[in-house]
Amino acid sequence: PRIDAYMKNEMARLRQSVLPGSSGFEEIKISGEDCYIGSDAENMKCGLVLPVSVKGYGGDIRMLLGVDLKGRIAGLHVIDQKETPGLGNRIALPDFTGRFTGLTEIEAVLKRDAPAGRIDAITAATISSRAVTGGVKQGFNFYNEYMNYISKNEILNDIPDGFYRGSGEGFTGPIRVEVKIKDERIEIIRIINQQESSQFWAKVKSEIPGKLLEEQTTDVDTVSGATLTSQGLLDAVQDALESAARKGR
Repeated sequence: PRIDAYMKNEMARLRQSVLPGSSGFEEIKISGEDCYIGSDAENMKCGLVLPVSVKGYGGDIRMLLGVDLKGRIAGLHVIDQKETPGLGNRIALPDFTGRFTGLTEIEAVLKRDAPAGRIDAITAATISSRAVTGGVKQGFNFYNEYMNYISKNEILNDIPDGFYRGSGEGFTGPIRVEVKIKDERIEIIRIINQQESSQFWAKVKSEIPGKLLEEQTTDVDTVSGATLTSQGLLDAVQDALESAARKGR
């Protein structure tokens, strides 16, 4: 029990270390993995803490990745690794993990692997270094999945009342809509224009707007047999909501 208590406290300390400014955490599931939403002293969300595990040169490498809500790395900590002493095991040193702080997903790769890469590999330990960047990429996959969920399910909290327009790409061309927001709810969806086949459009128009108004999110199933037309309409509504949210902020 004392070991368990120590490990629990240590993990809490590490979560705060990779997400500075956080004072509390809520555990959530992303793709079946235990991740954490960090909140600041005013109980406002400030980022995510994402545990990842990747294969290194000598075995599994376990890490904690902190990412703020602007998509930049707040911190990285290597919890456990079995890399070569004096070479690969240097991935756990702050001199290496600190290189990731402040970087975006496209920057957090080895310089030799991508034009936008900002990370220098540890000399004679390229495999270990690349494993860490692979783990960071895995963490960003979790982050992007969560942010995509938020953009579809909590975006209405940021939108003032009004009419907003958006567009999406259907099967045969753009679909344009106007959305009315009132009291943080989608009240009306009006189709401005579209060029879809009447056969497919009839199905989509009869199902998708109703689902959107009922669920109050664009995270709904598409119509079977009219996927691209459905997605075009959903994207148009989402585009209107994102445009409205930007104005609201």
